[in-house]
Amino acid sequence: MKHLYLKSSAVLLLALMSSSPLARADEKDTLNATETMFVKNEAAAGKAVVAVARLAVGKANKPEVKTLAETLVKDHSAVNGELKALATQKGIELSATIDPEDAEALQKLEKSDGAEFDKKFLSHIISGHKKSVHSFEECVKDGKNVDLKTWAAKILPTLKAHLAKTEGLAGK
Repeated sequence: MKHLYLKSSAVLLLALMSSSPLARADEKDTLNATETMFVKNEAAAGKAVVAVARLAVGKANKPEVKTLAETLVKDHSAVNGELKALATQKGIELSATIDPEDAEALQKLEKSDGAEFDKKFLSHIISGHKKSVHSFEECVKDGKNVDLKTWAAKILPTLKAHLAKTEGLAGK
């Protein structure tokens, strides 16, 4: 009888805990697999943009390309910090390195100079920002986590502005 009582108490306790507001808050505070991948991918992309833009600050041929690079370093460093804090809050561990594809692009850019550097740099930034804008739009549209959707919606206009500015410079 005592054994049955303990089992019943344990089941009741589990039922109460799973329906408590605290348990429901934890569920709302987690990210699904798609959102987790978004955070990891965009964190890596953000680190790569900063690395490439830092290179461009020193190597850009045209002053307006250097100015864009400085803006990218400043803006993406801030965004990277926000995303890292959000990832930590959600229990996601981010890589400390940029992905191999971006590392290879950085090495190719390091070997370029002058107008060729500017052209390759702008092309790289356009490509990356197009992917990020699409990814952020998907997160805002389809994401389930309110914190992540709110953050993505806040950052999206900046990404679009970077893309437009970069496309404008590439067209000159």
